[in-house]
Amino acid sequence: MLPTLLLGALLPFSLASPIARDVNSIVASINTIESNIATLNSTLNTFNKGDLDSGLKVLKIQSQTNTLGDSIDSGTSTAQASEPLNADDSFTVASAVLTLQPQVISLLDNIEQHKPAFDAAILNLVSVTPQVEQDLKNQNASTAAFSDAVVAKLADPYPSLAGTVTGPIFSKFNEAIALFSNAGGVIALPPLPI
Repeated sequence: MLPTLLLGALLPFSLASPIARDVNSIVASINTIESNIATLNSTLNTFNKGDLDSGLKVLKIQSQTNTLGDSIDSGTSTAQASEPLNADDSFTVASAVLTLQPQVISLLDNIEQHKPAFDAAILNLVSVTPQVEQDLKNQNASTAAFSDAVVAKLADPYPSLAGTVTGPIFSKFNEAIALFSNAGGVIALPPLPI
């Protein structure tokens, strides 16, 4: 009787399975990142120097930047929890990453183009450039962690090719960080612990 009782008590735990972390989960994470990039890019396109509502737009951009960062960090956790991928699944993930790369570069280009607006974001006097610089540094670190986590799960030969995809992204991050390290505006707000 005792073995049957123990088996009955343990059965629900043995049937519970962890959330699947596989090729579909990694690709879904990449899709979420792409969606968040598109949203942020769209908002940036409405942000112009001298806009009366620029302070509100800065808050919206910051919120969307945080959401993008969270999705990158979530993607990192998903990739880290995944089993190593076979060749076919590695191809699927590598293909998804290839479509992500130009979107990341486009976003960084767009951020750079809007530096004058960030330099005069509030009342055409106050610069939020230091906050943007800090956000870029944070996103760069998160992107590196995501890249490392995904590459660690790919089958050969994909890990050896990763630098050709990530190299331009990190070069663009470095360029944007350097640009935003020079705050403009009359008053530069320090980065906030967001």
